Amino acid sequence: MSEGVIVFIHGLGGDAQTSWGLFPDLIRKDSELKGYDLQFFSYPTALFSMPWSKKYPKIQTLADALRTEIETRFANHDNIVLVCHSLGGLIARKYLLEEVKNKRALRIQGILLYAVPNNGAGLASVANKISWRHNQLRQLTKDADLIRDLSTDWTTFKVKDALRIKYVVAALDRVVDEESARQFWGNPEIDTVSNRGHRNVVQPIDGNDLVFLILKRFVSSLANVKRVPQPSIQNYATQSRRAISGRPAISRYHIIGFDLDGTLLRGYEYSWRLVWNHLGVQPAIWKEATRRYLTSKRTFEDYKAWCEHDYQQMRAHGLRREHFAQITSSVSPTNNLKDALRTLRTEGFVLALISGGIDTFIDEKIPDAKDLFDYICINRLRFDDQGAISGIDPTPFDFAGKVVALEAICKEYGVTLADSVFVGEGNNDEFVIEAAGLGIAYPPHGQPIPAASRVHIVDDDLRKILDHVLW
Repeated sequence: MSEGVIVFIHGLGGDAQTSWGLFPDLIRKDSELKGYDLQFFSYPTALFSMPWSKKYPKIQTLADALRTEIETRFANHDNIVLVCHSLGGLIARKYLLEEVKNKRALRIQGILLYAVPNNGAGLASVANKISWRHNQLRQLTKDADLIRDLSTDWTTFKVKDALRIKYVVAALDRVVDEESARQFWGNPEIDTVSNRGHRNVVQPIDGNDLVFLILKRFVSSLANVKRVPQPSIQNYATQSRRAISGRPAISRYHIIGFDLDGTLLRGYEYSWRLVWNHLGVQPAIWKEATRRYLTSKRTFEDYKAWCEHDYQQMRAHGLRREHFAQITSSVSPTNNLKDALRTLRTEGFVLALISGGIDTFIDEKIPDAKDLFDYICINRLRFDDQGAISGIDPTPFDFAGKVVALEAICKEYGVTLADSVFVGEGNNDEFVIEAAGLGIAYPPHGQPIPAASRVHIVDDDLRKILDHVLW
C-alpha cells in the first residue's frame, strides 16, 4: 500500500489538469514524496456565469461530493492530505467541519490551504454583480452566510484540534487579501510566499520553488508523526458473529448497539466507581484522572494514559479477580435481557455491546454474553496466574469512539449508521445516540441523553425496545 494519498482540490475557474503546474511531476520524482498516490477532486466551476451557462454547485453540495469521493475511492486509506487552492479550500473546510460535527472518524491527516479566502474575497462581491446567478461567487463574498457560519462553527467544534493545518499567503495576491488567507491575525500556522499572486502560488517551476518546498515539508511532517495502529473492529468480534446477510425483513434497521453500565446492567452508574469504592481509593484521585482525560484532546493515547493510571491504582490496592463477586454483588441484569436479545438475534439483527466499562462485569453477570452478541467492545482486564490484576487493554471505542465502532460494524454488513440503533443512558453515549439512525435512552438518565435520543424507555424491561425496532 502507498504511504498515503494527496488529494488536490482546485479553485474557482480552475481544473484538475492546468491549475497545479508542475506539482504532480515534482511529487512523483521526489524521493520523499513519490510513495504517495496523487488524486484530483474536480467540479464544475467558472470565473463568470451567463444566463446560458450551466449550473455551478454550491459549496455545501461540493463538500458532500468530496466526502463521497473520499469514502468511495480512498476507503482503505487513513493517511490523506488535502492540498487546496482558493475556493477548493472552503470546500475542504466545509467537508471537514461536517465530519467533525457528525462525530465521524477523520482519515484526513492534514490540509494545506493556498490563498484560500477563509473570510471571503472582496473581488468576489464585484464579480458577483456582473455575473449571472453564480452560486460559488455569491458564497465567496465577505458578507456571505456560509463564510460567517463556517468560521463560527470551525472554532466552536475545534476542528483545528482534529488535524494539522497550514495556511499559505501569496503576498502579491489581488483576489484574496492577507487577512482572509491567514483566517485570523496571529495565526501561527502561516507560510508566506513573497513573489506569487493568486493563481501562480500553486504553480511551482522546479523542485527548489518555495511553493513546492512548503508542500513537501508539510506532507513529510505528517509522515513523521507516529501513528498508533487502531485496533480493528474484528478484534472485538465474538464466536457468535453471524455471517454477512441481508437486513431483517421486519425492520428498517440492521445493527443494534448497547451500552453496559446502567443500561444492560443495573444498580450502579459506572463500573469503575464500584471498583474504586471496593478498593478504598480516595475519590479525589480517580476524579482528577477523569478530569485530565475530559479536558484533554481525548485521543486514544489520552484514553490509554487514563487506563494506565487506573491500572496502577488497582495494582497498588491489590485488586484480584475473585474480588469481583463482591464488587458486583449489587449489580443485576436489566429485566428480560436474554429474552429480548435472543428475540433480536432470531429476527436477524446484528448485536454489539459497545461500552467504556469493564469486561469482568460481563463475566460475572452475563456469562453467556459471547453467545448473545456479535461484537463486544469494552475495556479488558488481565489477571496473572495468581489472580492479581496484571494489565488493562483499553478499548478505542469509548466516548466518540463508540460512533467509530458502530460505523465500522455497519460497514462490515454493507449498511450505514442510518440503519443502526443505539441503546444507552450515559454521558459517553451522547455522540453515538446522535449518530445512529435511532437512539433509545434506556433509561433516560439526565442530560444530554434525553435531548439527544428520540425514544425514552423508563421501564426496566429490555423487551420494551422491541416495539421500536420491530414492525
